[in-house]
Amino acid sequence: MRQVLSRCGWLIFVLFAVACAHTPAKKAISTDPEVLTYDAELVEQRLDGAKLSFPYEIKNPALQPVTLTSLRHKLVIDDELEVTGQAAPALAVAAQASINDKLTVEATLPATEEALNKREGKTNLRYHLYATFVITGPTGAEEYEAEWHGDLYPPQRPVLLVEPHAARYGSSAAKVELSFNLVINNPNPFPIPTEGLSYVLEVADLKLFEGLVAAGEKLVAGADREFELSKTIGDGMDDPNLAAAIKGRPSIPYRFEGTLTAGAFSMHKIIEGSIAFSK
Repeated sequence: MRQVLSRCGWLIFVLFAVACAHTPAKKAISTDPEVLTYDAELVEQRLDGAKLSFPYEIKNPALQPVTLTSLRHKLVIDDELEVTGQAAPALAVAAQASINDKLTVEATLPATEEALNKREGKTNLRYHLYATFVITGPTGAEEYEAEWHGDLYPPQRPVLLVEPHAARYGSSAAKVELSFNLVINNPNPFPIPTEGLSYVLEVADLKLFEGLVAAGEKLVAGADREFELSKTIGDGMDDPNLAAAIKGRPSIPYRFEGTLTAGAFSMHKIIEGSIAFSK
């Protein structure tokens, strides 16, 4: 009988040991804050810069609130820009809660002739934003690193064109009708607010048109903005010198000089050509 009891007791012990060996261990739950990042957003783009927004979320699994006390960042755009900044958001995150916010950064890009020439042929400007979040809780402050990467369209200068739309004799050989189209093309995928295009247009070395167009306008992305200038010249009209200068000539030269201003961007342009009359 003792031998049988001894065997049973040994068998019971072995089964208990096996059961204990397969009991899963409890996993420790982290109470550290967590910073999550989301896709960057292009808020606005201009010829001389852009505004970018970098969304993030702070999760706080702890039983005590934490606060985002400092947010440092560095933005790098290709070899054109490197800018740093720091903010003190004082953004509180309640215990076992989360909060969403955004870091918005203004980036100023050079709009000089050299910078615009350097961008010709480029399809994108690569940007990188590196951020350090300082989160303070009951045990002190901890730093968390985050980063975003993306592309901007490389701003291109607007294109100015002068089209001699019509230049012909009128109903009599003594009258000429001159007509020009001033064309401003915006090759960019974003609109361009302008202060205006100031210009002088001469024909046969005499001033024919002078003025300001596109003042306070937005040039539509990827589109032309046209302005028509026309005038009839002939004997007995208000341009006797010009009438005499072009009378009987098969063609006449013209010269356009203008300056387009759009924020920090300014472009001076001279265009020369000739117009052949159609009889």
